[in-house]
Amino acid sequence: MKKVTFTILFLFFCVFSYTQKSLTLDSCIALALEHSTERKNALLKVDMARLTKKEAFTNYFPQISANLMGFQTQFQGYLSPDLEITINDYTPSTPTSSTVSMDYSFIKKGFLTGVSAVQPIFVGGQIFYGNKLANIGLQAERLQVSLNENEIRKKVEEYFWLIVSLEEKLKTINTISLQLDKIYKDVEVSVTEGIINQNDFLKVQLKQQEVLSGKLQIENGIRITKHTLKQYINLKEQDFTLSYDSLALPDPPDKDYINPEEAVSQRLEIQLLDCQKKVANYQTKMEVGKRLPTLAVGAAVIYLGMTNSQNKAGFIYGTLSVPISDWWGGSYAIKKQKLQAKINENNYTNTLELLTLQTEQAWNEVNEAYMQLQISQLAIKQANDYLRVSSDSYDSGVISLSGLLDAQSTLQQKQNDYLDAYIDYFQKRTAYLQLVGK
Repeated sequence: MKKVTFTILFLFFCVFSYTQKSLTLDSCIALALEHSTERKNALLKVDMARLTKKEAFTNYFPQISANLMGFQTQFQGYLSPDLEITINDYTPSTPTSSTVSMDYSFIKKGFLTGVSAVQPIFVGGQIFYGNKLANIGLQAERLQVSLNENEIRKKVEEYFWLIVSLEEKLKTINTISLQLDKIYKDVEVSVTEGIINQNDFLKVQLKQQEVLSGKLQIENGIRITKHTLKQYINLKEQDFTLSYDSLALPDPPDKDYINPEEAVSQRLEIQLLDCQKKVANYQTKMEVGKRLPTLAVGAAVIYLGMTNSQNKAGFIYGTLSVPISDWWGGSYAIKKQKLQAKINENNYTNTLELLTLQTEQAWNEVNEAYMQLQISQLAIKQANDYLRVSSDSYDSGVISLSGLLDAQSTLQQKQNDYLDAYIDYFQKRTAYLQLVGK
């Protein structure tokens, strides 16, 4: 009894272990976003930009510093009333009455310490525009994350729909293969009875080999693409299946349309170019600010300690610095920065026009792909009718076996055309939705 129980549990464990994981498109995208190294690095750059912003904000506050200095001296001698120093080694044994000795021991050793604070009042706007640049840097890094995520989604969708297309084509081939097996049996009987010649029998065999070759190619394509997708989304399971809705004709894409001018304003690329424009303008103002006067106020407290005395003092002060010679070289730096700002403005205008054209073209491609999908669906219906009529005609002896095989090939081709058109439509629709910010 225990052996039977153990065997049942072992078999259950094996079946459970080999259960394939089912993935939807959304779950594949979520896994890819979670494990993408590029996205992780992009998020780290956002954190770095956030820290840069905080660092820039600290420049609004006073700069506080503390200093400590210690000293020790060695000096032998005395000081005369005429401020003449006589070294002890050369002093007469009996000094004259006019010579006065002084003790230098009070400066033999000591220390000086102090704390100071300087508050900038005006530095040519460098602090203000430095904070503006830090804000733009944070915004740009966030946009880069969004662009990176869009690229990840696009790549996952390409792999996902390619696998779906291949699996659907495999289903079509399996159906055709079953039909050929039935025809093969019928033809084999007919050849044996002498109703048809050996050539028709060979035609069926050749068609079976052709279908088998196509099946092997598709199965190999599925295996390779699945392996690529598994690596891209960092999936640990050995195998998985894809879950998706039926590939029926979707609704028309009319509801997805957005005016191109409005759509371009929401593009991530145009927002990045706008950041570049602002950066160039602020950098120009920073260059000007470096050549403007700077004003600051400060306060300090110092404490002086020597051998026999201690002193402390506090004071406040203000500083005004006016750069003069910097304007010579600085004027060229300012002009150069203004030219860079003009270049960025030209790039912005040119890209705006190109993106508008790209959006219009993408919408046209979506409509064209949908029309092609409709045509492919109609072609499948016609190919099914053609196969049905050909099958009846073959059974009636009206057409040869070649005509029936041609009808099957036509249906297979039209079904594959529909799959290709379906995948093409959804990829172009996704590309358009990304362009318009949806």
